[in-house]
Parts: sequence; structure tokens; C-alpha cells
Amino acid sequence: MAGFDSPISTLLGGSPPSSLSLGKRAGDVRGMSLSSLCSALEDGEEESNSSSSDKESIRESPERESYSSSLLEIGIKTSTTSASTSTSSSTALLAARRARVLGANVATVDASLPPIVAGSGCRLFAEEEEEEAEAEASAASAGGADGESENPTLTKEKIEKKKKTKLVPFLDAQNNVAHLGHSHPAVAAALSTAFQTLNTNSRYLHPALVEHAEQLVELLSSSSPSSSSPSTSSSSSPPPPSRNGVEDPVVYYVPSGTEANDLALRIARAFHEEEEEAARSKKKEKASTSSPSPSSSSSSLSPSSPSPSPTHRHHYLALEGAYHGHAGEPARVSSYVSFGGKVGSPCPEDVSLLRLPDSVRDKSNNSSWDPAPAVRAAALRARRASSSPSSLSTPATLTAFIFESFPSCAGQVLLPEGWLSSAVAAARADAEEHGSAPPVVIADEVQTGLGRLGPLASNSLWAFQHFGVRNPDIVTIGKPAANGFPFGAVVASRRVAAAFAGNHPPFFSTFGGCTAAAVAALATLGALRIERLPERAAEVGAGLLVGLQKMVSSIENEKVRSELVIQVRGVGLMIGIEVAFSEEARGFAAAPAVASFVAAHCRNFSKVLISCDGAGERRKSVLKVKPPLCFGFEEAEELVEALRMAFEAVPGEMLKLEEEAVEEALAAG
Repeated sequence: MAGFDSPISTLLGGSPPSSLSLGKRAGDVRGMSLSSLCSALEDGEEESNSSSSDKESIRESPERESYSSSLLEIGIKTSTTSASTSTSSSTALLAARRARVLGANVATVDASLPPIVAGSGCRLFAEEEEEEAEAEASAASAGGADGESENPTLTKEKIEKKKKTKLVPFLDAQNNVAHLGHSHPAVAAALSTAFQTLNTNSRYLHPALVEHAEQLVELLSSSSPSSSSPSTSSSSSPPPPSRNGVEDPVVYYVPSGTEANDLALRIARAFHEEEEEAARSKKKEKASTSSPSPSSSSSSLSPSSPSPSPTHRHHYLALEGAYHGHAGEPARVSSYVSFGGKVGSPCPEDVSLLRLPDSVRDKSNNSSWDPAPAVRAAALRARRASSSPSSLSTPATLTAFIFESFPSCAGQVLLPEGWLSSAVAAARADAEEHGSAPPVVIADEVQTGLGRLGPLASNSLWAFQHFGVRNPDIVTIGKPAANGFPFGAVVASRRVAAAFAGNHPPFFSTFGGCTAAAVAALATLGALRIERLPERAAEVGAGLLVGLQKMVSSIENEKVRSELVIQVRGVGLMIGIEVAFSEEARGFAAAPAVASFVAAHCRNFSKVLISCDGAGERRKSVLKVKPPLCFGFEEAEELVEALRMAFEAVPGEMLKLEEEAVEEALAAG
């Protein structure tokens, strides 16, 4: 399923088409003009000016083979420029305008990528000027030898109209935000209805919000659906957990994953303060009963006064290279954006990082590496960092342990079986041993949840379940849950949320849980079930992993084979391809320029979009594959072939320059 029957409207020019099924093959609409496409849509047909779009014709194209061969001679000049066509003047102009008005560090895929004007399923469509029309218009504007136009009636406006454009499809293998696929008709219809009838905030009763919250609770509850009921939910003592999930959950809505994680940390602080206060009171009570009673005379001379409230100190445990958001508290615990991205880098006093296992560089077997000592060391650091002579300051303990079960921005890190669950168990055990409140366990499922890794069993759509983390206190989700519409949710244990609800003013978020967000999220859940997309992710992902591993083992580029380590890892449609130098070549140093070259080659020549990421020792050297869940076997084969050609085309000169850069970095310390 590469495309949907969905309206693209006036983005394609002319009158809105009734329906469109785009992108089943890379050649379906490549080179087609906008006017031709609209005509085809009105006739209920799809035209194509390209030749056969079979995978075989793509793979056997002599132009591709000659390009792959000649690229070795070109060197690294093409690593950041278009491999097949030059950037059009309109694209360059738009990129320049963008750079002038947006912040200097606002992310972009590639400034040379033409404007993306439409999307369907696993395809994005870029609008490019046709070279012939551009040349004709340029010649007309240039005029004769005297510099005047040979056709005085051909104004600048008419020249612009003479320029023709075409749609160029790109296979989107990097966009996890469009969880179901671009322009999904069910989500589009739900949003259209909401915007034409009602879109208001969550303070008003609306059935869509309640229905979505009920479905989310059912998907995440630790109690089986049969054992839960309204009376059970309101009970002070919820039923014992019968499956891995959140105990007696309640839902808060926000507009993004960043805000979901920010609220989760805020709830964790409220709960921890309440629990620590209760523990402190219990200790004082125990101490008072064991000490001698004060004399009646002294008590009459010293009237009792209420003790001032203590100042609470907080400490957070997060994973190396983590990304939980770009603002507020999530940014502070995200080493990916805030501080260095690796253990040992300067970080806030109240944050400890847990080093991730490294299956490329670690000599030991990852599955035998116990994270418990590192967790206990972080808890000890928390207690020592907050020690104060003031009686009004309570020693900090681990307030929260926040993590992605499959760290994405850190480099698509596949954690060894049992590693994360051991870390969580160690954090909880340390708190119990020292008589303090347990840390609030927060599973960030923004990028990994809702079936991206495939289902383990009925309703098991979450990464924390795949990696054996038992009963997190809070789960956060983001905009993939509404197929890209601004959305976020915090699903918290009722017991944990009670502290936040009891000691804080009413919570509201203008756009969190608004009517449009609720119906979009409902439509997304419905499509996941009806189209069996989690099952599809598991099946296609397993086949893609095998295909990628076979591709890596069959690379013929001798320099790549001898000097690089290329590791493929992943679950479902969450896959990473790490590129590093071999131990013999450069001690497993990261090779970000090679990864960047491969991504650029895929984008510029094969029209396949993937991205590079990674923090710390994996710095920007991991190719990330996390496409919409409608990604199928045909798209998987197309991706594998694009990567094969890209790795075959890696120039030896690039490896040499990478080696020199590594040596300079080592020399600089």
C-alpha cells in the first residue's frame, strides 16, 4: 500500500480532483506536468511520461549503472549536491527566502530538495520546473543581442506562466509522523468534518474526546478489559495487574510530544514531593515515639509551632543521547539537544545519564551487561548532590526515570533483551532500600508506540512491552497518534496523577484534546485496527531487515567492505543502519560523512528519503528508517536497492578524508 485514494485538492493546480491514487511505483507520475496530472485525474486515469516503472527496469537502468561507476571518479563532491539534476532556480530562490526569515538552526532535509507540495501513502511529491520550459523562458527573457526582448508582448508574468512544472515522487522512508501514511482519507475526512462543524477546546463535553480516552486507556491499562468497569476505575484500590501496562490509567491531552513529556515530568515532581513528605512525616513520627517525652513544664514554656515546609530537590535519570523535546524540562533531560549527547559531557546537576549499550564498540556481550551498578551510582549522585546543612532541604532521590524503549535520535539503538527492564528494576529497588519514594517511570512512546514495532499480542502496541519494562507509571505519546495532526497525551497511573490533581489548579490546554485532535486520533486508531498496520509493520520490517543484511554482506565496493562496519538493527519499521570504521581501520570511529553521502545519493538519484542521526560516539552516522506503516514489500525492495547503489558508489577519497578527520579529532583530544 504505497498510496491512498485521497484528494490532493488545488495543491496540484486547476480544479480539485475527485480522488487520487499516487505513488504505487516510483515511475507512476515522475516527469508528469501538473496540467497533465490534473487532466488525468479528471478523466479518472493516471498518465505517465516515463517508461516502465517495474523494479527491474529501475535496477537495470544503464544510466544508473554508469552513474554509479563514474561517481567513484568524481569523489565526494556529490555528497551534498544533486546527483542527477541541478537545483532549479525556483528551488534555490525559495531556499534563500527560507534562510532569510527562519532561524539559522531550523532543521531542513536538504536545501536542494524541490518544494514538497503533496503526499500520499509512502510517497511525497516535489514540484520541479521542467528544464525545457525553463530554458525557453530564459531565452525569451534574454532577448536579442541588444538585450531587448525579441517579443515585446512576452512580459515577465507571461514568461512565468510559460514555465511548466512536473511532480517528482520520493519514497518517504523517514517520516514516522505520518503514522498511517500521508493524506490518509479517514483522517482527512475526520478533520474536514470537525473544521466544518466544531473545533473547540477540551473544557466542553464532546463524545470524540471521551471515546478516544476510553480506547487509549483500554490499550494501555494493566487490567484486562473484562476486569475493568466504571465502578472499578473509581475504586480506591484498583484490581491487581493482569497484563503489562499502566495501573488504573487516566489521560491528559496536550498538543505535542514535547508538552506531553513536560507534563509527565511535572506530574512526577508532584507525586514525588507528596511521597517524600509522607516518608518524612513517618520518620519524624517514628523518631518522636522512640525519644523521651518532653517535660510538661518545658512544653508549657515552649508552645508548639508548625514546621515550615521543606524545599524539595529533584533528580532525573535519562538515557545517553536522549531526545524528549525541545523546550522546558524535556530539553533539560535530553542530552541530544542540551549538552553533548554522551556520558561525561557537562550536564545539569540534577540530571544523570545512563550509558547505552554499544553493539558496535563494546567488547563484552551486551546481553550480559548489567545496568544496575550505573543506576545505583546515579541514585547516589542524586543524594550527594543535594546534601545540605539546611533542615528545610530534603535530600534528593531519583524523581523520575524517563526513557525511550528504542532510543531513536541517539542512533536507533536496539537495547539488549532485559537491559532496560533491569535498569528500571534497579532504580525502584534502590529507592526501596533507602526508604525513599520510588522514581516515577516514564515511557516515552512518541516515536515508537502504536504498533511501529509490531504487536506482541492483542493490544500490545508499545515499545516498553517489547523490551520487558513492567508497568510504567506514565506513558507519553505524540503527533503520530493523530497521523501528524498536532497531538500529545499523557497516560498516567491514577495514583500518581492524584498528587498532581489534588495540589494544583485545574489543568487545561487550549489545543490539547481539541475536537479536531480527538477525531483525528480516533480515526488513526480505527485505521490501525482495520488495516492491520501493526501486523504489517512486523511482517514488512522482518523482511526488510533480512534484505538489508543481505545487501550489506554482498557489497562489492572493496573500500567499503574492507574499511567500514555496517550494522543493521531494528524491530518492525524502526530500523537503524550504523556506519563506522572497522576496528583495524580506525577503532570503530563513526563515519558521518559516509552516512551523509549514502542518504544524499538515495535522495538525489533514487528519489528515496532517509535521514542520518546519532549522538555521542554514533554522531550522525546512523541511517534511520522509520517510514509510514503503510510501507510494503515493494517499497522495502526499492529502499534496499537504493541503499545498495549508494554504498557501491561511496568514493575511496571520502574514506581517506574521513580517516584524516578522525586522526585530527584524536590528536585534538
